[in-house]
Formats: sequence, C-alpha cells, structure tokens
Amino acid sequence: MISVEEALGKILSSIHVLDAEDRPIMECLEQVLAEDIHSDVNVPPLDNSALDGYAVRSSDIVGASSQSHGVLRVIDTVMAGSISRRVVEPG
Repeated sequence: MISVEEALGKILSSIHVLDAEDRPIMECLEQVLAEDIHSDVNVPPLDNSALDGYAVRSSDIVGASSQSHGVLRVIDTVMAGSISRRVVEPG
C-alpha cells in the first residue's frame, strides 16, 4: 500500500494541464473556466426563492413539533418581485 501523498504525486504527475484558450460561449459546453469571472450586477438583485415560504427566527420555534405547535404572527406579505421592509423580530 502507498501513502496518500505518494498516490497524489502519481496522479498529478500523469496530468497534462492544457493552456487556456478563448472560445465563443456557445462552444463551451463541458469546458472548465481558466479563471474566476464576476458579474458587475447582481442577478437577481436580491435573495430569491422560486417557491412561496415563510421566514422565522429559530429561537421562536425551539421545541415546536407536530405534537407541540407554536403560534407565530404573519407580519408581512411580499408579492413576487417585491422586497419587504419589515424585520423579523422575536415573536
């Protein structure tokens, strides 16, 4: 048996790293980026969920279960594309 370091050395010594190249985006399927890219804009412009849901504070639901329900207030309804101005506070 060989060590992890020896195995890694054998693997890395058999890899040939290709030079970076410029390609049209439509020819890049199954390719790997040579460097990180960053967008100048956030898309979407906010944290977004594709599904309806609720925001709760974990401290407000400690001990809740299907047998022991808690009661929470709904403090806002936010339509798609809108941003709530409310803060989820204790309770």
